[in-house]
Amino acid sequence: MNTLAIVSRKGGVGKTTVSINLAASLAKAGHTTALIDLESQAAATVGMGIDYTVGPTVAHVLLGEADLPSVLHEAHGVQVAPGSQRLSAVERMLQAESLPAAQYPLPRYIDQLAEADVADWCIIDTPPSLGLLTLNALAAADHCVGVATAEYASVEAILQTLEMSAQVRQGLNPSLQLLGVVINEYHKVQIQDRHVVKRLEDKVPLLRPFIRDTQKVSVAYGFREPVVLREPSAVVSIEYRRLTKGVISRVEESARREGAHGA
Repeated sequence: MNTLAIVSRKGGVGKTTVSINLAASLAKAGHTTALIDLESQAAATVGMGIDYTVGPTVAHVLLGEADLPSVLHEAHGVQVAPGSQRLSAVERMLQAESLPAAQYPLPRYIDQLAEADVADWCIIDTPPSLGLLTLNALAAADHCVGVATAEYASVEAILQTLEMSAQVRQGLNPSLQLLGVVINEYHKVQIQDRHVVKRLEDKVPLLRPFIRDTQKVSVAYGFREPVVLREPSAVVSIEYRRLTKGVISRVEESARREGAHGA
């Protein structure tokens, strides 16, 4: 199973819409896909049309009260593990643990998902912070995908996030790899956007195409659907499908390199 942590310490960059549309695009392309919502606001859960107040959530999993496959809900062809407001309290409880194994339970639950053969792909939507929930996602993932907008504050935030992922690779998860950064809400006609992207491109790999800024994404979210399913012929949906193909290609290329290195 390929596990991707979608990360940014800055809110408002569209990380959740990237997560749900990437998951929906993978599923539409024929890949069995799970989406894990680690946000206390449960934005990915809501955007997929799931009521997180009914039944157990990821919070129950992290506290050892349920296993991960048992909390999944099917929505738009994706198996979703709902987030909930309880995750804020769970993060504080994890911080109070003295043993690293107790602070980072998510990797073993992701292993459960892989062993249950529920999905070929697992997308983890993380909080806009560098707290323990995000660190758990990075500890559990094979690849890290950053999300940024073409704003200077967003670039600084994503660079800090990726620095943290590099630290995780040195300790908690040596197999973690940076897949690249998604540029979201992009205005190609604006000079500042092009300048900011050039600055980021000099430092990290960027995933293409960039995702344009359009109200179609927020409108689809309001209808509790990924835009790639609600408006499949929209330009932004085409961009998401191309982005998804690029993600698949990079993961496959990474696996080939690892295989060649192992041989």
